[in-house]
Amino acid sequence: MRHAIKTTLRAYHESKYSKLAGYILNYDANSSLEDKANFLLRLKYVERSALGGMSDQAIDALYASRVSERLSRLEKDVGLIS
Repeated sequence: MRHAIKTTLRAYHESKYSKLAGYILNYDANSSLEDKANFLLRLKYVERSALGGMSDQAIDALYASRVSERLSRLEKDVGLIS
């Protein structure tokens, strides 16, 4: 029960106060490679210097991996609440 309360509070706090991360994002809006790269940079998943040396496929793969990770955490939190 304690974990569920902490998770709920974290979700509330992130959705209310986080300007960068946001708790629920529309990942479908990041359809272009530039949007995906900006997402990775904004959330500090990759540094700008490293991004320049990455192939388009590597950027897509990293983006997909990070989105999957974030959605898994969200589903876990939703499962604890409902």
